[in-house]
Formats: sequence, structure tokens, C-alpha cells
Amino acid sequence: MTVRAAALFVETFYGALVDQQNVGRAVLEATRATMQELWGRADLAGLGAVFYGDVGTAERRELQQAE
Repeated sequence: MTVRAAALFVETFYGALVDQQNVGRAVLEATRATMQELWGRADLAGLGAVFYGDVGTAERRELQQAE
């Protein structure tokens, strides 16, 4: 993954994680943003991130425990 792709992915991921409070959706949003930004350069770095789990139920652990 290039430095630019990694920076874009991380920035989008953490922003989405704070907004949505769901790890799976944050990974999905970061992957989409990275692919959209870098697709014209034939940079497929956004596809390098893999999330193992259910996107719909991947709530942040500390939020689950707080309830």
C-alpha cells in the first residue's frame, strides 16, 4: 500500500469509526473512498484491507460493554 493510500484509508477509517461507531462499516467506507480516489492511477491499494466479521454487527466493543 502506498503512503498516500494508507493515509487516505486511515483518515477515512477513523473518521467513519467515530461517526458510525461500527468497525465493519468504517472499513467498508475507507475501502470505497480509497478505491474511488486512486482508481484512475490504477492503484488498487484500497482492496488490501480485509475485515473478517459481520459488517452489520461489528459494534465497537467498548460501546457494547457500556450498555
